[in-house]
Amino acid sequence: MTKKEIRDIIRQKRKEYGRIESDSAVICAKIAELEDFKNARTILCYTPIKGEVDVRPLFSYGKQLVLPEDNPFPDPSTIDFAVIPGVAYDRSGNRLGRGGGFYDRLIPKLGCTTVGPAFSFQIFDEIPMEEWDIPVSKVITEE
Repeated sequence: MTKKEIRDIIRQKRKEYGRIESDSAVICAKIAELEDFKNARTILCYTPIKGEVDVRPLFSYGKQLVLPEDNPFPDPSTIDFAVIPGVAYDRSGNRLGRGGGFYDRLIPKLGCTTVGPAFSFQIFDEIPMEEWDIPVSKVITEE
């Protein structure tokens, strides 16, 4: 499958998915239980768009929060834990983003655990990768 085909499949599945709120809560609870998250002072997160895992419950754990839209964006080396959005992932942590490359440029600058929150339907056996595509450390689903 091509990246475009995968994005189209996920776009349709997001429209039909009826458990975003409940499954997002499960995913956030799993992330919050990770030792690296517990030990982190500063976390990079994202503001979800429609159909993405809603990670906003992670905003309430008393961590210093960094969002991609922060201006100025802080030195990436000050981030202790990163929650990275993705359209789809494979079982090795390879990530298919929206296509802009922001996180593929940012992840190599981070010296911390990077986690991809995903609904189980976003997991594929294999994601097509380019030389500039950067995987995440872990993928966390509701399952």
